[in-house]
Amino acid sequence: MLGGKDGWFDDLIESDDEKAVRLNARSLASLGADDLHKAAIAADAAAHSAARDLNKWVSEARRSKLGTGDLTAVDKLMLAETSAGDDYQRHDLDDAADREGVLSDVEKAVADGRPVPVDVQGKDGAHAMTIIGQEGDMLQIYNPWGTTTWVSENDFINGHMSKAADSGLNDAYSVYLPTAK
Repeated sequence: MLGGKDGWFDDLIESDDEKAVRLNARSLASLGADDLHKAAIAADAAAHSAARDLNKWVSEARRSKLGTGDLTAVDKLMLAETSAGDDYQRHDLDDAADREGVLSDVEKAVADGRPVPVDVQGKDGAHAMTIIGQEGDMLQIYNPWGTTTWVSENDFINGHMSKAADSGLNDAYSVYLPTAK
């Protein structure tokens, strides 16, 4: 009296076979989404690695071509991977131990092509600059006053940054490190 097998009421009830097909499809879709996410992460890591290597090679090639042994700040900044939307986190540097502790993170960021802003201070004021390069035990500092200077890691650690700024602005009191992507 209610109609045949394919009647209106049969569409309201899910059979065991239909339920199994639905659950299987959901499981496969979930696995596919996970695989897609893992592939996107791997592709992003590979792209960053390739960009880091390319930046290094271009930097070396430009030095040879320019015959100067140094890049200008503009060259370094143009080579740097300054992706829009990078987040930076401030790290206060209260003493030499703090500066030494953050140095490896600064070096890694710069090697990844991500410049690191640094704040310096003295008794007469403060100033902001950017660490744009690193070779051996030297850091390359871009000063927005129009100069680029190499400062030793020991000078950075021990509060002798006046070579990169005016005398008296010795103490690096904070850096801004890019956060992980």
